[in-house]
Amino acid sequence: MIQSHPSPGSLHDLFAQARARAGDLDFLAESACSGGQAWTYGQIGAAVDALAQVYDRQGWGRGHRVALAVGNHPRHFVHLLALNRLGASIVPLNPDHRGGEIRHALRLSRADLVVALPDRHAAVAEAVREAPDLADLPRVEVALDLHATPALPVAPAVRRADLARDPWTREAAILFTSGTSGPPKGCVLTNEYVLGAGAW
Repeated sequence: MIQSHPSPGSLHDLFAQARARAGDLDFLAESACSGGQAWTYGQIGAAVDALAQVYDRQGWGRGHRVALAVGNHPRHFVHLLALNRLGASIVPLNPDHRGGEIRHALRLSRADLVVALPDRHAAVAEAVREAPDLADLPRVEVALDLHATPALPVAPAVRRADLARDPWTREAAILFTSGTSGPPKGCVLTNEYVLGAGAW
């Protein structure tokens, strides 16, 4: 008789397990990318919990895609883990990309929302302004402070079929290729892929 094993879960599930074991240990070391300070699993976890509640109250979750224009900042991990906890997918936007590249990523991914730090918000707004088909795409500017609460819009109805109930096979992110041989292609990554790559 073949025994079925429980799903390993999602990226957030793995983070939560690590947080329970090592809450006082560093999740992000002190560096320019970490905002100049170290962040423990417990500190990041508390910020993730709070942000997940904000997203959840507005109806964001499984089947939604949120584009992140937050660069190499702790805010990226907080949004990634909060959205992953709710079953939503992220679309990281390259901080070096300009109008046409931003529009391409937003169109191809069919993002439902753009979350941007102040220094990227203007570039995203300009890119969207020049694209009538993206005019209604909601955009939210978030502060560098991890404890600041963003004013999120109500989530739209889910339009796509990726509603996998098993977190292991659920879409976690869409990452774009470098585009050396043509326009960047959006690679759909499941939790299985992300956790497998991390384990490797």
